[in-house]
Amino acid sequence: MNQDCQLCDAIHDAEAPENSALENSPIAESPHFLVLPSVGPLVTGQAIVVSREHYPSLASMGRSAIAEYDQLVHEIIPDRTGWLEAEHGARGCPVYC
Repeated sequence: MNQDCQLCDAIHDAEAPENSALENSPIAESPHFLVLPSVGPLVTGQAIVVSREHYPSLASMGRSAIAEYDQLVHEIIPDRTGWLEAEHGARGCPVYC
């Protein structure tokens, strides 16, 4: 956990449900990820997938985490046609590419 990261704070809050903020209530989860509602969504249904541990990017988590992410998103949205997926903070991806 990075003490200066708001997403790490949200994960910590989500994993303590007795005092968790509503916006940090998980919609779905897997061993490495939580899906949380977006605060101030631009469109209805917007959500954020956050890793349980602090990483600079999905690519830096390795192939198994990327596969887990893909499976989790597929469970939520079986047909991603017309959906926008983006990552903030991505770097070159020697693991994924």
